[in-house]
Amino acid sequence: MFIIIIIDLLICKIYCNIKQKRTIKQEKTDLPCTGEICKKHNILKIIYRLLQLESLLRLNLFFVSYIPSHTIRNYLYRHIFNVKLAQNAVIYYGAEIRSPWNLEIGEGSIIGDKSILDARRGIKIGRNVNFSTGVWIWTEQHGVNNIDFSCAGEGGSVVIEDRCWCGPRTIILPGKTMAEGSVLAAGAVLTKDTEPFSINAGIPAKKIGERNRDINYELNGERLHLL
Repeated sequence: MFIIIIIDLLICKIYCNIKQKRTIKQEKTDLPCTGEICKKHNILKIIYRLLQLESLLRLNLFFVSYIPSHTIRNYLYRHIFNVKLAQNAVIYYGAEIRSPWNLEIGEGSIIGDKSILDARRGIKIGRNVNFSTGVWIWTEQHGVNNIDFSCAGEGGSVVIEDRCWCGPRTIILPGKTMAEGSVLAAGAVLTKDTEPFSINAGIPAKKIGERNRDINYELNGERLHLL
């Protein structure tokens, strides 16, 4: 059983490395999927599907998210799944992560339990950010008017700047930025960028107040150890 687990994690590591290198190469060249590039991309997609590598990755991430040890979980997130996870960052149990190689979480930030971080187009979370239970971040979506129901042109990376606070069951849609110190109240859906130190609520989220700008707290990685 131990050997099977090691082989399984090794496959996940190789897959994440390949996907990360392809992402970096695409960002550097900024080339569209045409000609030989598109042909190679499609061949790799067929291989991934035949071997069910994406399903294997998602299954492993699911099981890892419920390991009752932050130390073990964080080691696997950093060294197997290539999450850029700062030293004092906290990810609570049951977090669902997609495309982990595109996820960056800064120093002292806390990801609440049952959160969904869809990093297919990239998620960058700054320092001392707090996510309550069940925060959902999406970076890709289907086009409601696309004739083939594709995601073409519909996604974008999400940026959460330092000391932002997302309440429980909040949703952040693709391509949005939460400016420094801004707050998203419980149940809100963010459809446009926030202003620095603003308090936002509702569906869609709208500014309802201002937060104190003289905040200087540093979250130090304290956590509930078995969760």
